[in-house]
Amino acid sequence: MAGAGAKKKIFTEQQLKEVEQLAAQGLSQNQIAKFFGINEKTIIARKRDQKEFLEHLERGQAKGVAIITNSLFQTAKSGNVAAQQFYLKNRAGWRDKSEHEHTGKDGGPIRSEVIEWVLEPVSANPNK
Repeated sequence: MAGAGAKKKIFTEQQLKEVEQLAAQGLSQNQIAKFFGINEKTIIARKRDQKEFLEHLERGQAKGVAIITNSLFQTAKSGNVAAQQFYLKNRAGWRDKSEHEHTGKDGGPIRSEVIEWVLEPVSANPNK
């Protein structure tokens, strides 16, 4: 909350466009606050009380995701197998699956043996 003499930061239309661009580039709220030389609490407050601020922030975030998603999609379409796998894992529910099967000799069953050890007491007198 601003102090008694503090002036409330209201973002201008130009600054709102900058917020949108910064959000599109993936900057966090904290990083955007630092860009404008303000505290992150001010960003949080503007999201609540300056409707246009929240709209520009969210629009920028959506634009950034759309740009990267489109780039990933184009890369996958061009034959990049890693991009194809990443896309399918994140959008189509694909997953890596590893199966481990343990077998004995020549693929047979695993054998187990019980080995019994018998310990005899050691005499204190070695000549006995």
